[in-house]
Amino acid sequence: PYFCLPHYRSMIDYASKKMGKKIFADFYKVASGIEENYIDTLTSDVSWFCKKFDYRYDEEPWYNSKDSVPRAVKFLSGDPKDDV
Repeated sequence: PYFCLPHYRSMIDYASKKMGKKIFADFYKVASGIEENYIDTLTSDVSWFCKKFDYRYDEEPWYNSKDSVPRAVKFLSGDPKDDV
């Protein structure tokens, strides 16, 4: 569903050197769209995780936020040993 940031950067660097300009532009558009969607989802999940520690949100469901902090660490670090 996403590329961890270190591998995303490596992939984009490699693709920019090996692909033609038009193909790379299309590739970059798709890859960055995948990345942006995941960043938006992760941002929302971490934000909700933080809100859950406010007493006003105590009765609200967790949705997909319970594991959002470990997912964010894994996304940022790219450590494959870091299973969520």
